[in-house]
Amino acid sequence: MTDRPASKAFRTADRASAVILLQAITISTTLLHLKRILKERICAIEIIEYWRTSLANSSGCKKIAIRS
Repeated sequence: MTDRPASKAFRTADRASAVILLQAITISTTLLHLKRILKERICAIEIIEYWRTSLANSSGCKKIAIRS
């Protein structure tokens, strides 16, 4: 039994579609991981900046005048 050219072309197209779909899933998963990592990094940077400014304020390096 021989393959007809049309059915062989459809199988090839299905394989190509499957590969493209798999690549799209891989890329989107990678982007989600990167987004999570960046979000955690930004949060960590904000916490460090907060600590630095609060330490600077408590040590008297930065004087804030409060008037009533």
